[in-house]
Amino acid sequence: MSHLLFSRITTVALFGALLSACGTPSVLIKPQADKIEKIALVHVYANRGVRSLEGQSKLGALTALASMASSSEKKGGVDFGGARLTSYAVDTFNDEFAKVGKWKIVKTAEIVNSKAYHEFAKRNQEALPKNEAVKALIATGTVMPDQMQYLPGEGRDQNSKQALTQLAQELGVDAVAVLEMDVAYTPSTSIGGTGTASAAVGVSLAVVTKYGDYAVKLPKVQGASKNDYNPYRQRSDGTTAMIAGEIAYAAAEEIFQESIKKDIVALRDQISNELNGKK
Repeated sequence: MSHLLFSRITTVALFGALLSACGTPSVLIKPQADKIEKIALVHVYANRGVRSLEGQSKLGALTALASMASSSEKKGGVDFGGARLTSYAVDTFNDEFAKVGKWKIVKTAEIVNSKAYHEFAKRNQEALPKNEAVKALIATGTVMPDQMQYLPGEGRDQNSKQALTQLAQELGVDAVAVLEMDVAYTPSTSIGGTGTASAAVGVSLAVVTKYGDYAVKLPKVQGASKNDYNPYRQRSDGTTAMIAGEIAYAAAEEIFQESIKKDIVALRDQISNELNGKK
């Protein structure tokens, strides 16, 4: 074995051991995160419908049915892909992050009904592309809870970061949060795409302070493959039937909720530990 090859293997092994020793990568950006006491979740978005992490789903009629209604529509039907699940994520985030001792969560209902949020929404609408086809494409690809507004850039570019900074200042909070969701499933037991599947929703978080700094900026998760490492993509314990790579969404909402709650609890625990000086 050449000395160069041995060095490379040793480096990879050491890096793997380091990751194992460190556990989950750090979430918080300090000292910015230490300055936060009052925080509000102001934007949650997800892909429409439900996708397969295996890339086998043909996005057929069931997905089309699951993609068009808001969270207040078709309560008893198949529409939960993205729309109702984003609303569930809002409630879960508010409930779970209220347990993070150092952060006080301002309830989202209070936020979206405020004058500051309505002004924020108006500014976002004015920032949307004027081309109707582009706007239609944006609307088709992203779904949000009722009363939440689309944020161009989703807090990850300079313009949307500035918009969130201004919103934090106008709301009188120390920081605002944006939650991204990737609504997906993955086979649990299957042969040729037929068997059972688990929900495997991924979440990501961006937190912008009133000073214009990131306190959290996790990588995006939408479109990630099953091989992409993300500690906040938890598989559900429950499963649902899968035929030819497709699932019957109407019977599966609870397992997607389970996956989302697992993700948010894992994120809450990591942030709480880091705020308290633990890893």
